[in-house]
Amino acid sequence: MGVMNSLEELKSIYMDASEWLKFLEAKHAGLFAVWTAALIAMFSTEQFYNISASWQGIMVAVVGSGLLINLIALAPFLNQRECIKNKLQKCTYEKYKTYDENAVFYITVFSKTYNTDADNRAESVRRYKDILQRRGFQNLDTPISIDYMMQIIDVSTVGSIKAYLFNVAAKYSMIVMVVGIIGMIIA
Repeated sequence: MGVMNSLEELKSIYMDASEWLKFLEAKHAGLFAVWTAALIAMFSTEQFYNISASWQGIMVAVVGSGLLINLIALAPFLNQRECIKNKLQKCTYEKYKTYDENAVFYITVFSKTYNTDADNRAESVRRYKDILQRRGFQNLDTPISIDYMMQIIDVSTVGSIKAYLFNVAAKYSMIVMVVGIIGMIIA
């Protein structure tokens, strides 16, 4: 694999990670729309106003929590407050750290380049470069190659966090639906 091939492959990996990020954002936007519709429907029915204020509060809290998960996921992560970003990165890393090494899949790029020192991007790039070199990539020290590796790591990080949050959102949605169905059967 020559210099151009390595650079072309890096571009291809970047595009793939970017497509995953777009896909994950679309999934979160879809769930956000569902929760928004549920909130609007809830306030649009007379039955909602006929139940006790405590049940109204519970229902608003349940729907609001669903909205909040997706709203957090739709926020730009690289500009987040450090405490939120670091906590989400750590939780995401804990979930995905056992994935096998893969130079292309965004979740493994994140998990294999993750380090707790956010200011040490060079260490993340070094880790990713090592993975790529084990796959036959060469001439990865050019400024443009380093730029692509940093972008791949950044997009993979954001994508992995969004994947983690979608997992949380999907589980939450399923639990709410099952409990809601059981509640309607019992009532």
